[in-house]
Amino acid sequence: MAYDKAEIENLALKAIKKHKIAKVAYLIPYLPCSTSTFYDLNLEKSEGIKEALYKNRIERKQKLIDKWEESDNPTLSIASFKLLADDDELERLNVERKKPNEENQTIIIEGRIKGLDDVSNDNK
Repeated sequence: MAYDKAEIENLALKAIKKHKIAKVAYLIPYLPCSTSTFYDLNLEKSEGIKEALYKNRIERKQKLIDKWEESDNPTLSIASFKLLADDDELERLNVERKKPNEENQTIIIEGRIKGLDDVSNDNK
């Protein structure tokens, strides 16, 4: 069966809007053509379809971010901040900071490395 590219594209745009579709793979089942026909017609390259899918993804992401920001859950607050943060803020959030005099020191006592959990006998 021969399909009219413009007609399939129009049906795709309507389906994207009606069902709030965000990915091409989720769009194809709503169309009267097979997956191979969809790709043979190069509809995945259609600017109109790509723009409609992109718009739906952005709208859905924004709704999730809004819910996260309204939540009292600290994990969701951090996730929301990470999505909105610039590179400097992300780096500061992810890096452990050391105090100025704090260094990684290794003390070797009796041929072994002394750890923080070892008990010191220096006070006797």
